[in-house]
Amino acid sequence: MFANSSNPATIPAATAATTAATAAGWPATALTRAWVVWENGFKKTFHSYDTSGRYQVDDARRYGIRGFRSRVLEKAWPSPIKEMIVYDNQTGARLEVWVSKGVRLV
Repeated sequence: MFANSSNPATIPAATAATTAATAAGWPATALTRAWVVWENGFKKTFHSYDTSGRYQVDDARRYGIRGFRSRVLEKAWPSPIKEMIVYDNQTGARLEVWVSKGVRLV
């Protein structure tokens, strides 16, 4: 795609930022992760985006969890969500449980 993709000077700024985040192990550095099960049996793990990239975020953990709600609970998926569990990505502690189209249990 780029003439010399190993040289950061030749990579556009947006691509360079994405490449740097991936190289740093973005899923490992995410503050939270969500495990989602849909009613059709499909399962997927999401990792939080804890910064906006454009402006300062006051509470990175809350910003990431809000992103899960908008990306998973409020989007029109092919099948209703059966369960979403939000975990602390560093400790593994369960933070929140959502079931039956966004009804919060814990």
